[in-house]
Amino acid sequence: MLLFALFSLLPILASAVNITTYVDVQLAPAQLPPSAAAKNADAIVSAFANLSRNTKWNLVQNITLEGDIGEPEGMVRIGDDRIIIAWGDWIVPTKSYGKDVHGNSIIKDGTDRENGQGYAHLSIFDGTGKRLADTTLNELSDSEYHIGGIDYDGECLWTELSEYRPNSTATIIRVNPYTYQFDPVVHINDHSGGVLHDTKQNTITALNWGSRNATKYTLDSEDLWRAHESKIPNPSFFADYQDCKWLGYPSQFDGERSTALCAGVAAYSIKDSTVSLGGLAIIDVDTMVPLMEVPITLYTPIGTSMTQNPIDVDVVDGRMRLYFAPDQHNGTVYVYEAL
Repeated sequence: MLLFALFSLLPILASAVNITTYVDVQLAPAQLPPSAAAKNADAIVSAFANLSRNTKWNLVQNITLEGDIGEPEGMVRIGDDRIIIAWGDWIVPTKSYGKDVHGNSIIKDGTDRENGQGYAHLSIFDGTGKRLADTTLNELSDSEYHIGGIDYDGECLWTELSEYRPNSTATIIRVNPYTYQFDPVVHINDHSGGVLHDTKQNTITALNWGSRNATKYTLDSEDLWRAHESKIPNPSFFADYQDCKWLGYPSQFDGERSTALCAGVAAYSIKDSTVSLGGLAIIDVDTMVPLMEVPITLYTPIGTSMTQNPIDVDVVDGRMRLYFAPDQHNGTVYVYEAL
């Protein structure tokens, strides 16, 4: 295995996955549909252009997810009848290394906390929220157990397994949506919390802790990763992106910009309180520059920002439709349309 300064090439070998099925049905449609985000990119960009801080959002559906979903991190829909939730089950919490005599965080090996332990899951639901299967992607002894945002390119699911701390390590994985066997594709010497697959350039862009940086990798024609990467700082501090969906090359940007819809949150200190504000953006994947962005002031009944982690997007009858699943454990997919 060749080691590089920031990442290492991994053999494309399917890894074993622990899967429990609850219903005897296919986990994905016989004919995989295209990504709704990429298929409807022009309509999504056009609808986004009409959003503002004054946009009224209509709750069109609540889908109650069967069973525990721990801490949900990402979501994709494959057609109208398959919902995949990426979620974490934290067994041993992370623990800070504490402060030094000057009040600064103690740093060891570049990070400020112990790693903890846990499991990364992908759970599959039908369109009504019925749980069809649950997969566990790691062993408890594995240091990389934090699953993050998830993307779907019409053929595979893309996500990551990371240490649960900043400035650590991660492995980008490609998942078969029928079997949930996965290929470890590239190993990174940084945390990754989101991933995007550009099917035109055949590149992967990984977002690090808080999406402060993105790292881009190039896949060659032989399905092996080249020793090539580029680091892209995120110029926007409006929200820390948690989950993104690749849109492709919308015509509104002359078909020349690789774009993604990203959602996230940021904590703002206002007087003596802290407010979690959600945000939605369409970004240029190659530069991380937001091309459009808007605040999202929607919260769940228990007070969680709607853009806290999982999101998916579609356009129905000309209206942007957003799918959120921010609440921990007892999960609900909240489906909103912009009026």
